[in-house]
Amino acid sequence: MEIEARIDTQSLDEDQAEALKALVAACKLAALPDEKTRASAPADDFHYQITIKDEAEEYNIETSYGAASDEVRALARKLTLLGRSTRNA
Repeated sequence: MEIEARIDTQSLDEDQAEALKALVAACKLAALPDEKTRASAPADDFHYQITIKDEAEEYNIETSYGAASDEVRALARKLTLLGRSTRNA
């Protein structure tokens, strides 16, 4: 199953937007390694391609659930839930 969604924090209520921003901040995107782990992940693992954009920067994360940090996993879970809710809206 593939889920693709564009989530703009300005379209979320204030609490959701702040929670998402906190998850993004916890990931310390600028410090993440610039490597892709998808090829080395097991075939039955979840794979994530996440792009985060703000006014000044754009960050791309491509990883598997097993290879991701706890912070990236938490962000991926939140984005998955938001993606499902916007798809079903």
